[in-house]
Amino acid sequence: MSVGNTGLGQGKPNPFSPGFGKTPERLVGRDDLLSDIGEGLATGPRDERFASILMGVRGSGKTALLNEIEQRAAADGWVVISLDASSGGDLHEGDLLARLRSELSHIADRYPALDIEELRGEQQTGRSAGFKLGPLQGQRTETHNSAAMNLRQRLTYLSEAAQRYRTSVLLTVDELHTGQRDHLRRLANDLQHITSRAELPLAFIGAGLLEMQYTILQDKKMTFLQRSERYKLPELDYTDALAGLRHTINDAHGEITEPALRTAATAVNGSPYRLQVIGHRAWKLADAPNRIIDETAVEQAVDIARGVVKQKVNIPALYDITATERQYLSAVVQLGAYASKAEIGKTIKKSPSTTKEIHRRLFLSGYVTYRNETVGLTDLVPASVVRDEMLEPFDDPDGFGSSNDLSAVDAPQPLPLPLPICREWMPRAKARCVLNHGHQGACRSKKPGR
Repeated sequence: MSVGNTGLGQGKPNPFSPGFGKTPERLVGRDDLLSDIGEGLATGPRDERFASILMGVRGSGKTALLNEIEQRAAADGWVVISLDASSGGDLHEGDLLARLRSELSHIADRYPALDIEELRGEQQTGRSAGFKLGPLQGQRTETHNSAAMNLRQRLTYLSEAAQRYRTSVLLTVDELHTGQRDHLRRLANDLQHITSRAELPLAFIGAGLLEMQYTILQDKKMTFLQRSERYKLPELDYTDALAGLRHTINDAHGEITEPALRTAATAVNGSPYRLQVIGHRAWKLADAPNRIIDETAVEQAVDIARGVVKQKVNIPALYDITATERQYLSAVVQLGAYASKAEIGKTIKKSPSTTKEIHRRLFLSGYVTYRNETVGLTDLVPASVVRDEMLEPFDDPDGFGSSNDLSAVDAPQPLPLPLPICREWMPRAKARCVLNHGHQGACRSKKPGR
């Protein structure tokens, strides 16, 4: 039976890629950064950019940028090893170091010209020995694994081979902020020895959330990562958004009206992920390239994108942080969307020093802004999301709140400041726990006494 007879229809290629980690057709707003990193990689181990770390909030395009760097390095003949630091709880997948060892054992197959057979893994060796047991006697063969190279030796061996063939190795590690501390320390120490001390051509580029600035990048046992060049991914400006939308649509033989293009570019609001979502939905709603993308399609796409970004960026970002940090954000909203640190400290009942530290973490992670002695929320977790998630009743089974009114952001409301809700899903009750976060005992769908 042919595909056309399935009744499922034939998909029309959409040039936008809103999935996390996917490289867009047009990577905009990153030319200067790519040029700077590329120059550092080309210079070699003595350049501080030979080891770099990309940092940004959710949806800022870290993985897409990492993919682009990998593709450019591969096109220049580099040996590329791509990993992520998160184990994901998969026992078969293994931890970061185990996956790196596995990658190295298969690298000889991917790059046969380098003549690196010793990286294929442990070799079986054997020896014969005589035995006598009562009336029985004869020969037996004992097999065992030869002493395998450890991880540092394997990376050194690969780097030396690359140097002989006048090329380099690029090791990339995504989701760096999720890595287990002891594994990252081990890897950092090996890279320190190979790249910094021996000056072998093993480049490193990591990527992760901004919170790394006060976690692994402050770890005194990770000097290699601390000394790496740091790049904080900037927001896309209006011109970048215009170019990203226009060129992606035109390259796919689609059309968009100028008013619609301006509306879409404005709604991007600095986020590469939002650009992809808006573009993807507008293309689909307008039935492009068969029809021109107009303002109606874009306005609907922007409205849909608001919900998508909320579920895939805003809410996960809110629950990435601690309960106390969420209370800090709630206090800002309760105080009218803008407040001083002193006012926030009184609301959450924390000392000035504790409030200062909470603010520092949230500021470094991109959750709050600080201008003219006033704290405000960023678009990473807007005030409307804080209201829906923490200041509104959790009556619906999905636990996402009922308010979608973004116009309420600037309207102060005298709402109480509750503790964050647990929201653990209970399959039997088909509901989420309504008790306060950190409660003792089993979860409940109804509060005691109700």
